[in-house]
Order: sequence, then C-alpha cells, then structure tokens
Amino acid sequence: MLDGQGDHANDPPPTRAGTLARRLIAPLPGAEVTRGRDVYELGYDVDGEEGVLVLVTAEAIELRLPTVEWTAGSHAPVASSRLWRRVEGLDIIDLSDEQLVELLEAAKQARADEWTTCRYCGERVPVEHRLNGDVCHSCASKHEGVVF
Repeated sequence: MLDGQGDHANDPPPTRAGTLARRLIAPLPGAEVTRGRDVYELGYDVDGEEGVLVLVTAEAIELRLPTVEWTAGSHAPVASSRLWRRVEGLDIIDLSDEQLVELLEAAKQARADEWTTCRYCGERVPVEHRLNGDVCHSCASKHEGVVF
C-alpha cells in the first residue's frame, strides 16, 4: 500500500516518493509494489519481454531492466536488475504524466529489444540467456559444444 492511501483518517500524508510511485502505478497495470522506508519498488513483468523495475525515492527515479547474475560456483542464475536510466533532480516531481509514461515505455522497449529468437530452437530469449547473439545457452551446449 502506498503511504497516504490507507483507509484510516490517521494515515500520514503521502511522501514525495509515495506521490511519485502512485503516479507510476497507473501506466504499469499489475505492477508489484514493495515499499521500504525510503524507497518504492515497482516490478512490472520482470520475467517477460517488457519487464522493467522502477525504484522511486524522493530524489530520483531509477528505471532498471531485469537480468540475472551468474554467481561464482553456481550454475544457476540469480534474479537481478541493472540500471538503464536514472532521472534525478529537484524537478522530478514536476514531470508530467506523459513524460513519466514516455520514460516507462522507453524502458519497456529497451528490454523488449534485448530479446531475440534462438536460431536453433526458435525460442525467444533475453540477452542474459544467449551466447553469440542468437544462440540460447541450452542450444549452445547442444549444437556448439559449449560447456557452462
């Protein structure tokens, strides 16, 4: 729940970060919202082609793209994200709803552009699960002798 949006008269007024986060929810239908003390995290379709993660603080909006980290000693990917763009400064609260939507759409498109069809299996896979541009990890092992 966003601050200042509760069902009780004693709820605190919305913070700057809460106000920004609330404005970003409408253009991200179904986003999962997590609130920390000083940050809101809005996750939208993080496992899909249009995935985007938005971190909102009083000072900035970070647009992050989903990825995985291949940790040392493990052959299993760990969900993560990486910075795509950061918008900061005193005027972020003054961004119009249209400007916020444009930023979100640009981030979603950037993520979608990272997906490609594997030339062997025909599955669409993101960049973090590909080798050599258009070969998924599984097919790289099967068809190109790559050992992970």
